[in-house]
Amino acid sequence: PSALIYCRKLTMVWVGFFIINMAAAAFTMLYCSHQAWALYNGFISYVLIGALFFGERLYRRTKKSLTLNQFLFSPLKDVTVSFKLDGTTANRETFLNQVKCAAFQLQGRAGQRVVIHSEDPHDFAVGLLGTLCAKCIPVLLPNYQPKTLERFFREYDFILNSGYPESAPNLELDPLTEDQQIVFFTSGTTGEPKKVTKLLKNIEAEINVHNGLWGKMVPMGRVVSTVAP
Repeated sequence: PSALIYCRKLTMVWVGFFIINMAAAAFTMLYCSHQAWALYNGFISYVLIGALFFGERLYRRTKKSLTLNQFLFSPLKDVTVSFKLDGTTANRETFLNQVKCAAFQLQGRAGQRVVIHSEDPHDFAVGLLGTLCAKCIPVLLPNYQPKTLERFFREYDFILNSGYPESAPNLELDPLTEDQQIVFFTSGTTGEPKKVTKLLKNIEAEINVHNGLWGKMVPMGRVVSTVAP
């Protein structure tokens, strides 16, 4: 869908350009000298076409789609993408249905800070993507200790808990943007947990670095945990 939207907009740009170019060519033919007509139609118009063509290619190269968007809008369905605490798995179709359910819960809350509260890795991933798709700001807690939960539940706008149905609501997911934010916290082992806000493009850049270092070592690996909650 994101590629189709881009192609549709690009087609509109080219159609608009050629309409203007035809109008300019007709104007030079009707109201200008032969020299002006020849200059525009034999040189200037071709320069403008080339500038638009190469300008669009440069723009496309600098505006690459996020990997998360490629995952969200991939045609693959029956591919295992997550593991649950009880040992069961979820394929991509089920996972995205639950992401839609999470995003549906957050309709009308765009821009709000949403605490992702789940100790299950599958539900956590669903809540994180659902929050991003709803254009909210996910807040990832430093730990799930009672005092931490009590404090952060008071400070933020909404709490997204575990448990999502597998039947998807009638909701179309929008592509994510590079400037969307995620709020992290340091572990707090040496003091008060400190808030760190990152953009999706920064996180993806870090993932690409890690993937370059270790990606080939774990082609079908399972990510279990980095720090216990």
